[in-house]
Amino acid sequence: HWIQRGAPLIAIKSGVTLDGKIATRTGSSQWITGDESRRDVAVWRRYFPAIGVGAGTVLTDDPSLTSRMEGEAEWSPRRLIFDRSLLLKEHLEANVFTDAYAARTIWIVGLDWVEEAQAMVPEGVEVWPWLDWGDLKKRCLNASIYGLYIEGGQMLLASLFEAQAADYLFLYRAPKLLADEAAPSFASGTESDGMDQAWTLNGIQRQLLGNDDLIRGWLHYQ
Repeated sequence: HWIQRGAPLIAIKSGVTLDGKIATRTGSSQWITGDESRRDVAVWRRYFPAIGVGAGTVLTDDPSLTSRMEGEAEWSPRRLIFDRSLLLKEHLEANVFTDAYAARTIWIVGLDWVEEAQAMVPEGVEVWPWLDWGDLKKRCLNASIYGLYIEGGQMLLASLFEAQAADYLFLYRAPKLLADEAAPSFASGTESDGMDQAWTLNGIQRQLLGNDDLIRGWLHYQ
């Protein structure tokens, strides 16, 4: 992808209910999908040199963003934490800042917060300024990050969709319904007047994982 397009491959991974929700109205998302889906995610994490999440995910779940597989040593990709408003400045004890892989963490903050973030950042953690997705792709290439696997919440995903910056989608769907309008949805950030404006997936692959199903493919924006 990098050779052909001169940009890193940006993939979105999301686990959703049948009605497209990624969490409850209180932000709880553990667990929408089952064990088989989570094991599959651990496999895909090893194909990407970097994983990206938003600050909200760190605050809610405190993830390690590593890959744990039975019979294999734990492995950590580069970890990009999108935190434009410096929400994590009071939460620097989070796993991504303090674990054995802290030196593989990149904290991405708004331009107004760069100096403050650099002053407080834990040892080994890198700080990048946020401009837009185009600038981020250039920074990734300069850092030899040729693929980014984003496990974002609603705001991060909305930003990606609005900019049409994602290339590939992994959508894990669980046989559950929340039926709650206040629960955050997987996709937002655009307006459509007709089905001819809908985005589509190309090169679709489908897989049954326990009670869940995975659909994945290349995003095609109308």
